[in-house]
Amino acid sequence: MWSRPFGIYLGGLSADLLGDSLWFVGLTWAVASTTSPASASLILAAATIPRVLLMLPAGSLVDRVGAMKVAQGAQLLRTATMAVLVLALVGGIPLPALVVASMVFGAADALRMPASGSLLPSLLQAKDLPAGQGVVSTIYRVATVLAAPAAGALLAWRGLQAVVIVNVLLFGSALAAYALLARRGVGAVASDDEPAAGVRAGLAYVRTRPAILTMLVVISLINLAVAGPLELGLALRSRQQDWGAGGLGVLFGAFSLGATVGALSLSRWRPKNPARAGYLCSAVAGVALVPLAIAPGLAMAATAVALCGLGFGPAGGLLLGGIQAATQPAHMGRVMSLITLSSIGTAPIGLLLFGALIGLVSVAAAMAVSGAVIVGAALIAATSSHTVAAFEPEGNSSLRSD
Repeated sequence: MWSRPFGIYLGGLSADLLGDSLWFVGLTWAVASTTSPASASLILAAATIPRVLLMLPAGSLVDRVGAMKVAQGAQLLRTATMAVLVLALVGGIPLPALVVASMVFGAADALRMPASGSLLPSLLQAKDLPAGQGVVSTIYRVATVLAAPAAGALLAWRGLQAVVIVNVLLFGSALAAYALLARRGVGAVASDDEPAAGVRAGLAYVRTRPAILTMLVVISLINLAVAGPLELGLALRSRQQDWGAGGLGVLFGAFSLGATVGALSLSRWRPKNPARAGYLCSAVAGVALVPLAIAPGLAMAATAVALCGLGFGPAGGLLLGGIQAATQPAHMGRVMSLITLSSIGTAPIGLLLFGALIGLVSVAAAMAVSGAVIVGAALIAATSSHTVAAFEPEGNSSLRSD
């Protein structure tokens, strides 16, 4: 699996994801501490709208012109946005500049996400994609953990401008990594046999591939069901049991540790049936939500949430890698845009549904229902006739070179 191009990709991705997290933490703190709540909400929402609206057309663009060209263009736009913002922040934090920067950044994100995700199948053989996704997932978690203290130090030093200056360097590094990969032919136009025909063609492609559709539906349901318990449920349980902020930190840390160990296990664990293994790992994680909901002590709750992470860690790599392995290169961008949209689009809905369910029953019951949804969806998919015995790539290829 390991090769020089894959290492270059991971290096660029690390810089990219760290810059993303720094920007989010720094922007949130800066606007919350210097503007009104209404203005802060406007700035933070400005990035979300273009990201959601442009995600599917961006996936179509990836298939039309090639993942590398779109990834480089998006990264160049992100770098330029940060560079201009460095000058705009001299002397203060202008609200109009932050709104515009957030919107441009959101549009660039809509291009970057499916493009960057579509590069991995060009770097790895189909059988290595789940393990590769496990490494990517680990990098994402590490970047998220490091971003909070790093952003805090930068904000204390020179405010939001310091965060933006560092991001120019990070995004520039990611752009340089893409340039190196482009020289090796990574992420060129996938196929001339079946030209991209837009968003509807991508939806039709997924609809006629039951194995891909099943994995996409299960991933969406998991994202929908797990957002509430992990983002809101843990905080509510900590308050109910008087575990305090320290206890909440222990729970978040336990989940991250479990998810990281689970994701990295894919470098050694290569299940014969990756799709079914991914579904069963999801079911284990769903089951772990039940003891988490009723645990009387912090130690038991931390153990349960670590088990939850241990299940979701490999499940994400197995299922996402499975989708990529089974997708034709000519449709990779549109399929990746659907996956990304399901992730960023279902979480807010899941939080709303979880909150409404708590109002009807209780926190423990709502977490148990969420776990049951995950377990049910995963087990149905695991026993479905559409769950293939192994990934059968449809024309997928690798440019891997040692």
